[in-house]
Amino acid sequence: MATARGRLKQRVRALNAFTNDIYHEQEILRAKKLPREEVLNNAQYRPEMQGVKVPNDIYAHIAGVDVVRAGKGEFYVLEDNLRVPSGVSYMIEDRKMMMRLFPELFARHSVAPVEHYPTYCSIVCAAWHHRRE
Repeated sequence: MATARGRLKQRVRALNAFTNDIYHEQEILRAKKLPREEVLNNAQYRPEMQGVKVPNDIYAHIAGVDVVRAGKGEFYVLEDNLRVPSGVSYMIEDRKMMMRLFPELFARHSVAPVEHYPTYCSIVCAAWHHRRE
């Protein structure tokens, strides 16, 4: 049985493959699996990226996949966010607010830090960029 982590990795690989196809061969559009005009007229479609080769064919180094529990052992993806995983900024801002409002809570308990996350993301993206194809 596949793990949730494995399924999410597979999903992000599929989203990168889809994006690569849209900006290169457009096989999915030629096969009429999606309406061409809905993809190419979408506000997020960048015509200037058509034909541009990106390192390792990775367009989304970070993906926000919103998963909801539908029942015991049952999960659904609510949405995929490949632009900016907004949950990250909520997490960081929420932590700042909680530390201001409840400093005694953080003094009494060992709470893992989150402020390093943007630096960590930058390091991971740079490592992928320099990785050999």
